Formats: sequence, C-alpha cells, structure tokens
Amino acid sequence: MSKLELTAEQQLAVERREGALLLAAGAGSGKTGVLVERFVRDVTGRDSQPIAVDEILAITFTRAAAAEMRGRIRERLTDRGHPELAAQVESAWLLTIDAFCARILRNDAVLAGVDPSFEVLEDEVAGLALRHQAWDLTVAELFADPERRDRLIGLLAATDEDGLRESVLSIYSRLRSAGHSEPRMPQPRETDVAGVRERVLELAALTLVALEGEGEGKSVAAARAKAADCIERLGDGSALPVASLIRDWLFDRRVEALKQPPASDFHDSINKLLAEVANQAMRDRVMLLDDLLASFGESYRAAKKRRGVLDYSDLELGARDLLRDHEPVAAFYREKFRRVMIDEFQDTNALQLQIFEALGVENLFMVGDELQSIYGFRDADIELFRARSEAHGRAGEREILSINFRSDREVVAFINAGFGPMHGDSYQPLMPATGEGIVEIDQPAAASEAATELLLCDAAWGQSDAIPAGFKDRLPAGIDDDDAAEALMIAQRIRELCDAGECEPGDVAILVRQGASIAGLVAALQRAGLPAVANSARGWWERPEVADLIAYLRLLANREDEDALFAVLASPLIGVSPDTLALLGYEARGGEGGLDAAVARAVSSEGEGPAAEITDEQRQRLRRGIGIVAAERNVVGWEGPGRLLERVIAETGFDALVARGADGSSALLRVRRLIRIAHQFEARESSGLRTFVDELARRAEIDDRVSDAPPGSASGAVQVMTMHGSKGLQFPVVVLAALGRKGMSAGPSVLVDGDRIGVRLRDDSALSNRLFDFGELDDERKERELAEVKRLLHVAMTRAERRLILSGTVDLKRDWFKDQSVGRPPLVWIAGLLLDPELYSGADGCAEELADRLVEVSSGGWRAPLRVRLNRPGPGSQLSLALIDSAPKLAYSADSDGTPEIVLPAESDQPVRAPTLSYSSLATYKSCGYRWYLKHVLRLPDRDRPSGAGGGDARARGQVAHALLERADLSAAASAPSDDQIRASAAAHDLEPDTAMIVRLRGYIESILANPLRERLERAQREISFSLPLSVDTPSAPMLTGIIDALDISPGLPALLVDYKTDAVRPSDDLERKVADNYAVQRALYALAVLRGSDAEQVDVVHLFLERPDQPVTASFSRADVPALEQQLSEAAAGLIAAEYPVATEPWKGLCGDCPGRGGLCPVPPELADRDSPSAQ
Repeated sequence: MSKLELTAEQQLAVERREGALLLAAGAGSGKTGVLVERFVRDVTGRDSQPIAVDEILAITFTRAAAAEMRGRIRERLTDRGHPELAAQVESAWLLTIDAFCARILRNDAVLAGVDPSFEVLEDEVAGLALRHQAWDLTVAELFADPERRDRLIGLLAATDEDGLRESVLSIYSRLRSAGHSEPRMPQPRETDVAGVRERVLELAALTLVALEGEGEGKSVAAARAKAADCIERLGDGSALPVASLIRDWLFDRRVEALKQPPASDFHDSINKLLAEVANQAMRDRVMLLDDLLASFGESYRAAKKRRGVLDYSDLELGARDLLRDHEPVAAFYREKFRRVMIDEFQDTNALQLQIFEALGVENLFMVGDELQSIYGFRDADIELFRARSEAHGRAGEREILSINFRSDREVVAFINAGFGPMHGDSYQPLMPATGEGIVEIDQPAAASEAATELLLCDAAWGQSDAIPAGFKDRLPAGIDDDDAAEALMIAQRIRELCDAGECEPGDVAILVRQGASIAGLVAALQRAGLPAVANSARGWWERPEVADLIAYLRLLANREDEDALFAVLASPLIGVSPDTLALLGYEARGGEGGLDAAVARAVSSEGEGPAAEITDEQRQRLRRGIGIVAAERNVVGWEGPGRLLERVIAETGFDALVARGADGSSALLRVRRLIRIAHQFEARESSGLRTFVDELARRAEIDDRVSDAPPGSASGAVQVMTMHGSKGLQFPVVVLAALGRKGMSAGPSVLVDGDRIGVRLRDDSALSNRLFDFGELDDERKERELAEVKRLLHVAMTRAERRLILSGTVDLKRDWFKDQSVGRPPLVWIAGLLLDPELYSGADGCAEELADRLVEVSSGGWRAPLRVRLNRPGPGSQLSLALIDSAPKLAYSADSDGTPEIVLPAESDQPVRAPTLSYSSLATYKSCGYRWYLKHVLRLPDRDRPSGAGGGDARARGQVAHALLERADLSAAASAPSDDQIRASAAAHDLEPDTAMIVRLRGYIESILANPLRERLERAQREISFSLPLSVDTPSAPMLTGIIDALDISPGLPALLVDYKTDAVRPSDDLERKVADNYAVQRALYALAVLRGSDAEQVDVVHLFLERPDQPVTASFSRADVPALEQQLSEAAAGLIAAEYPVATEPWKGLCGDCPGRGGLCPVPPELADRDSPSAQ
C-alpha cells in the first residue's frame, strides 16, 4: 500500500472526523496510517477547514509510539508541501497519557495541591523499593498497636508474608487504576456456621435413609456410618467438633449411589461447613487487611512527598480530579482541543477512561483491537473496550479495519482457520491483501512446504541424558533438559532455513511468553553458528556472565548461600570441572556443614571422603578462588559493589574468558553494564551489599525489557524476546517457542472484586484454607488469564510476514491432549485446535503419524496447510545439522543401543583476550601513556591529589549535572529542579553544593529547557551504552565502548547525538577549536557507533557546553565517512595496541596530581609535575 493510497475501510475511517468514532483495527491493518492521515487532513484543511496543530490532542501509551507518530506526521506534511506545519509537530500535543496528565497538573499545580516542580517516579526499581519500604513501615506500625498485634501475627502466620505483601500492593495499584484515590478493602461477609450446620444435619439424615436400600458394599457402609456419626455429634446442639473430625465425615464417592443426591449434597455440605468454620475463625484477621491497605497508602504517600515525586497513578488521579471537579479547567481544555485521538484504546483502564470522559471533547477518535489487549497485569481492562465498542456500534459510531497488510495470505489464512474459533463468535477474521485488494483462500497451498509449521519436541529427549553437558553447563538455573532439547531443535530448524536461502538470521524472531526460556534459546542459536540477541531484561539477567557475577556478590553478602557458592565454583571466576563439582556435592551430602564445609575440607586436603579424589590442579584452583572470596569478604563493609566487581574481574581474568564466547563483545558489554549499575547504586545509596543484591533481584523481577544490544545492532541477528516485547514489531519469520511450558501462575493470596474478598492460606490443599470468596474469585482470575494468553498468542502470530512456526515440548507417553482444563500448557489446546483427534491414538501411533506430516487446518470457510514435525529420539534416529565452517559443529547420532547422543567439539582452554577501549581510555592514553600503563596494566590506585591540583569538585559537579540531565523532565511545560532536588543529587556524589553551585547546576537544566534542541532531547534515549569492534573485518580488533548522553533517531531527520560538557570555558574560547583539540576522538567514536549500530544515514554529533549552551558545536557524518572514522580511531589506538606507553610531553599538576607513579615510579621531575599549567615555563 502506498503511503498516499487508502483502502475503502481506511478512507471511511479518515473521512469521518466529526463526532465520536471507534475504529476496531485488526493487526497489521494500517491503523497508524489512519491516525496520521486524519491529523494531516485536519491541519492542512484538505477536506475541511484547517485546525491548528496545537488544537489536536493525540494520546499514545508509549513514548516510542508517540515518537513514531510524530515522525510519520512530520514526514507526511513535508511530502505534501507543508514544511511550516511539519516544524510545528515537535510542539504538538502528541503525548503519552502520563505526559498529558503531568502537563495538566503542572499548569494548575496550586489548584491540584501539588508542588509544580514535582518529579515523576519513572524508575520501576526505585518505585518498588519505595513501596516495599512503605509496607515494612506499615507492618511495624500495626505490630506496635496492642489492639491489632495479635491479629496481625495470626494473619502473617496463616499466610505467606511476601505473597501477602505483593497481593496488597497489587490490589492498591489495581484500585487506584480503577479511580480510587484512597483504596480500601471490602469487608468479608458475615459467616453462617449455624445455618450450614443445620443443612449438614438435614442432608445427613436424608443420606442415611437413601442408603438403606443400597446394599452392604464397603463404600456405602462407610458413608452410612459417617452420616450416622454426623447426626450423633451435631444432633444434640453441642459445640462443633474440631475440623479434623468434621473432615472425617467425607467419603469416597466412586460408587454410583454416592454420586447422586442426597449423598453427593451431604458430601458437598461437609466441605462447606469446613470452609465456613475456617471463615469464622479467620474473619477478624481478614478484616485487618483493610487496615493494612489504608496504612500502606498513607505510608506510601508520605514517602513520595518526602522525595518530591509522584507516581503514574498520582498523575492520572490528579488530572482526573482537576477535569472532573473544576469545570473551568475542563472547559479550558474542551475549548482548546477540537479533536482528540486515542491510540491503543484497548489498553485503557477505568481511571484513564474517566479522564477522557471528564475532558468531554465531542470529536473523539478511539483506535483499538480487542485481540491485542495483553496488558491485564498492568490493570488494562478489556471489558471497558468491549462495552465502548458495543455502545458505539449501536450508535453507528464504529468502523472496522480488517485487511492485513503485514502477513502473507497463507499466514493470515492459518491464523483465521486455526485460531479464530478459540476467540468465539465475536472474532473478526483478518483479510489478506495484495496490491489489488482481498484474496480469498479456498484451497491449501500447492507447495509441499507450508508457510506454517508445528514443531513438537518429545520430552523423551530430556529424559534420555542426550543433551550434552557442555551445552547444559552454560545454561542458567531453571532451564531443564526439555527446554534445552527444544532450543536445539529450533536452532536446527532456523539453521536449515538460512542454509536453504529462505531467510537470513536477522529475518527471524523467536517469541516466548516467559523470559525464563530466553537464555537457553540464545545459547542454542549460538551453538548453531547463528548470531542471536536477547531483547529482554530477564534474558539479560540470566546471561551466564551476568548471573555469575551476581552469584559472586550474593556469596560475599551471605556465605550460607549454597546456590551462589555452587554457581561461583562452576563459573569462570573459579572454574572447577564438572567432576570436581560432583565430588564436592558427594562430600557435602556425606559430611557435616554443607557445601561450604565440603569446600573447606577439599582446600585443606583433610579427610578421606569424596573430596580426597579431587586432583591437585583442581584443588589449587579451588584454593585460589576461595582465597579471593575470603579476602574480598573482609572488605565488603567499606567497598562498594562496583569496586568489588572490578577487582574480581581483574584478579580472575573473567573479562578475557567471557570474550572467548560467540558473542564475546556483547557479553563484555553486559559485564560493563552490571558494573555501571553497581556504581549508580553506590552513588544513590549508603546501604550495603545485601541491599544491592536485593535490588538486583527486584530489577530482574520487574522485567523492564532492557535490550542486550546497542541501538539497532540486532539487525543481522536472530532476535529472542517476549511476546509482550514484540508488540508493534514485525519479522519475516516468527517462531513461537516454549508453548509446552505451563504458564498459569498460582495467583495472589488475596483477591478482591467489588464487595467480594477471598484469602488463600499458606496451606491451601484443603478447601477450608480458601477463605470466603477465594475459590470463585480465583476461577474468574484463571479464566481472565487464559483469555489473555490466547490474545497474546494472536499478537505474537500476527508479527509474522512470511513464515510462522509454533514449537513446544510434549510428553507422548501421556494423554497430553485430553486434559484441556484451565492452567494446561498452551500447546495442549493448540494441538486440539489444529490436529485431528484420531492422531492421538497412543504414543507410538501419535509418533508415527506426526513424524513429518502435512495437514490441513480449516474452519469458518478458511483453509490452510500446516507442516507438523515431531523430533523424537529412538533406535536409529539421526538428526544432522550443517553449520558454517567457523562455528562449533553440532551433530546428533545414535549410539549402539539407539540412545541419541549430541556430540560437541572440544574447546581450547587457552583464553583469548579481547581488548576493550573507551573514549576515556584513549583520552587518558593520549595525555600520558605511562599513566595509562600504571592504572590499567599494573592496576595501581590513584594517589591523593595534592593541594591546588583541583579538578575534584569540577568532576563531581560534572557528574551531578549529568545525573540531573539523565532524569530531567524536558517537556515544554517542565521546570528546572528545586534546590532540594539538586542537593539530593549532589549528595549522592559526596558533594555539598553552595548557593553558587546550585544556581550553576540549575542554570544547566534551564539552558536545555530553553535550547532549540529541547524537543528532540525530550524524546531522546539517554545514557546509552554501546560496544563495537574497531574494525568489522579484523577479528582481533579491539572493542570500542562508551556511553552516549542523549540520542534521538527520528524518521526523516539525521540522527542527533548530544554530549554534554561542563568544562569551564571563557567567552573568548574558540569552542570549535576546543572540540577539535580535546574531543575529536570522542566525536569520531560516537559517530561510528551510531552509523554502525542503527539505520541512520547521517548523524549530527553535538558537543553542548553547558557554560555556553547557545553555541553548540556540531559535526555531521554520513555512511561514506565510516572508513575515515575507522582510520582516525585506529591511529588513536595504535600505540595502545602496540603496547607503547610514552610519558606525557607536557606534564603539569592537573594531569600528574593523583597519578600512581608520582613520587618514584615516574621519571618526570617534581618541578614539572607540579606546574600550574602545561605551558608553564
């Protein structure tokens, strides 16, 4: 579809711009193009009177979506000859919902009762830590109250405290998203033990009579006896017996007579009595949940107020209240905005809907797709979209986009035929499109290779010990043999497709529901010689090099952490062999004191147990590694985690070992990122290593979808990501993996809906431990989760352009297809949708039928072919894989008894160091090669700076300025940080700023807010790490690394890279010359990073001196400049690569003041090293 051509559906949606309209837009149907065209026609007046750019409010739900829409609107306006309107788009009200609410609050801060200089609590980790602190304070306050202490102790004892905390915090968030400013829990209903007791007694009597004529069978006789005992115990009106005796009245119902009323009713009534007794006993404690929620809300609000921050719910609630409760405010915005457009309307929650309703703009355009509602865990409510869609449909205010322009017709037909029925009668089929319009598919494709595949991995692979230990050892905990076998199967299939020329690695995306599967998939792809990148935070945290270093920190923080000790022993930090690990495990099980004591005995050569079998070489390796751990544990109290990591990496050569891997450069980048996180923690917190380890665990929980790679560098590599992370993307080949994994969570221990409340106790094996309405609420939760999983799969499948592959592990020894209940793995009900039940005639038959079969999937008039492949081990089975010559060879073969064996090549133990250089390294080397040698080769510490050397405060001021700019709100309505905020940021860098410095730092932010670059800086990514080889043609070339302050890559514009400088500059200084003399290497490095790591054709590198912000120093580079940039950087690094370390030619106090060589090692005379400037005579 040309960007100027619209289908009839799209044309109708574009032209209906008066009044309300809801557009139900299927996946790949061009809904963003419709939004853009409506905006462009409105402001250009193509078919109506023109509307000013700032009279349109467009709401998106992510900054990336807002940036994309801005770029497309600007490009469309430029193409149509309206450059003046295109320029205005930068200041348009095209915002995320939180940015819109923040603007409203800042504009009427006094009326809203908030500080106009508030900051938004954007960091999810910091927000979670603040909520956990508020919870701890809440528990402490209630425990200090004598009237509530006993009930609190009882509640915490009966439930899991962590689960209780997460449940209460989740309910708080959900109720706030529903519009409750101060959430409260519903009270549990009144219990009726007496009423239930009478019903049990009545049914017991009826059962006794009914069973009189049912013979003397064992089960019937037992049931009669139990009914009689019940009547005896309850009939005299005495107190209820204990729960264990009541439970004894339950009976086996396998006999037909016991399955029918009244016996079945009697049985059920006993369970109800048990539940009601438990409800009565726990009611007072459950009522305490309301106190917990209310007290938590107060503590959390107070904590945010102290920090001067608002969270996203605060923004939305505050904006809602202003618009709802202050008519002049609502009237102002109602008159201002002649059009309101809301993208991704299916992701709204009740509070956001209240904001739009309070705004009250009549010309409201809503775009959404019910089947792409996948954010229930973020409190999105699909029922709101359904209700609105129905209402607008009845009013004639709904249109549909059904033509899919993304996927080939075979893929579209398969999705409709195979999965349309699972969405029910309301499913709107996607319509495939060609250049001429819609193509009806009524026959399977003629080709023997279908565009869609189902790969089934027999669980027997995981049960046959066929997965190579060398591969398994590299996988993080939690990835079992089934996962590993499936990952290898998928890697082989992608390898086959690439070798056949059907795709390149960069065409492929593997999507999973849970991040736990990512690390194994990446490892398998790399084993197959395929470049791969994990675009997921969880995948990042589980990469071996990251997990190893975190395990090391955990071990330092807690010597009793045996999991951490085992991980460190196996990691390159110590690197003992699998045999040694096994011997230590046997020693630990057979001796005293656990693994730590076993290691101690092995190191000391004491005892005659399994540890005595450890070789001398391995024992020496153990001694050295454990010695490092013991020495570092002694300095934990006064060394930050960043320094601890840097030292163990230096002492063990961990970086060199990591660099050996297939993705060595990316692995090194991940190591540096972890160190940077550690240093940021040190700057922010005064607490110790234990707190940092806990924060890392929280970061991993949050899954903020941090990418492994620098911007754009995933091109050329298979991308592995979560299905949620894939939304909005598309790929020629998509693999949905790990569909055989169970995905239904255990759920919260407290559930609330309206006036219903339910609580699950710690031991929920009995119904009586699922209090009040928990069973009903939990069933409803599971049904909602299952429906969302089905929508998530729809989103994932519709990412595919040409080929779609579904994959999962099945246990063919079981009737894996029959149980379709809620909570079963998706592959179970997917197979039920796609395959003929006749194929499930037993394990052997199933295996034979599914080994390699082309089947037809059909429903609702749609038909599509599906290739089914079963990967099953067995006698004579053989699976070969041809790999590129430089990759490790992987082959499957069968040994003499038919058991498959996966053979991997032996690897050299010789480490290959991959040198890494940053701009700061090159700059340090340029100023003095000998100092670089002392610091980076000999690793000598800096000396204390002598009096008058200067630089300390300037460096700290620069760090504070960069920290402020990294977090600054750069929107048009933003203001500079307050004095308190600047002091807090300075304190994190051990700086106590005076008034002059505070004014200076605030001036930096104010200068950016007033700078012509502000709009691009607002949407720019900040603090971006990168790593790239100096030369792509030389494998041994050093890796170049750095951190970019701000980078904006917008469609239709050169990429913009800004580096902030806090150098002291005089009015007379020539800034162009200053950059050329001091920062030319940095400029070349940054330009090369963007041109290599993104699709940008040109990049403008701007050095912005904050002392003279109105004079940016800009240099532009295009792809034609890449060879020259590489040459410039090669020349700058040549001396380092050649290991040449010359002494500075112009020594002076600022350079030599804290040099490790000062006063003995360095040949420079003191009188030169103490000069006040390089040019001093």
